[in-house]
Amino acid sequence: MSDIRPASALLGVYLVVLVATAVLLPGLERRLVLCLLAVESIALAASVPFLIGRGARRRSVALFAFAVALISLVVSAAVARGAVPLGPLAWAQLFLLSFAFVLTGLTVAFAGLGRRGTTAQLGATLVAFAMLGNVFFANPFVELARAEWAKMLVIDATLWSNPWLIAGGTILEADPLRSRGLYAWSVIIYYAFAYPGAGIAGLAARSLYVSVLYGAAGLMLHVLGRILACLGGRRGVSALNSAPKSG
Repeated sequence: MSDIRPASALLGVYLVVLVATAVLLPGLERRLVLCLLAVESIALAASVPFLIGRGARRRSVALFAFAVALISLVVSAAVARGAVPLGPLAWAQLFLLSFAFVLTGLTVAFAGLGRRGTTAQLGATLVAFAMLGNVFFANPFVELARAEWAKMLVIDATLWSNPWLIAGGTILEADPLRSRGLYAWSVIIYYAFAYPGAGIAGLAARSLYVSVLYGAAGLMLHVLGRILACLGGRRGVSALNSAPKSG
């Protein structure tokens, strides 16, 4: 019951914010779907570390992430009005579930350093927001790189570490970097970049490719957290297990 109350409250707030976004931005269809994916990504980045840091069981967090994905799929399909087929929307949700797994791994890894539950939560959330907002501070790194291969390395790192760009660019093929909101912000558009997995033919293959790689990254973070906890006398694990239970 202690896990259900905060997760239910967060789901309620998320549903209200998602529906409000859809109502306040009518008629955009394909662009609105990108906005909803951004809202979902931010919600996961804030909520998943919070629940883990509060001592919620992994199963409860997984159910919360699935509920978020289901709500997002239903609302996105309703506002897309056929402009974005259901298939890509569903694959985008699968990928964002793998991002949620990365978030749990980040929280466990921070806890493995011996951080308290709230500190591990804050660290994972800050990293997640840095991933989602990397396009806003990547410009200096791209421009400082002298060689073309170095510039492309920075660009690839930016694209691969931003789950919203992958969901919108790789899976929905909506080219979010050239959308009105980001066009003036990023110098990446002036280079011959490609979204992660863009060279793979077939929606399912591309989606599985990026989802599996993010899932593997999440698994590595979980393992790293456990190793760090063992090296530190299991302080990290006890930090999460002894965190004040929600509710």
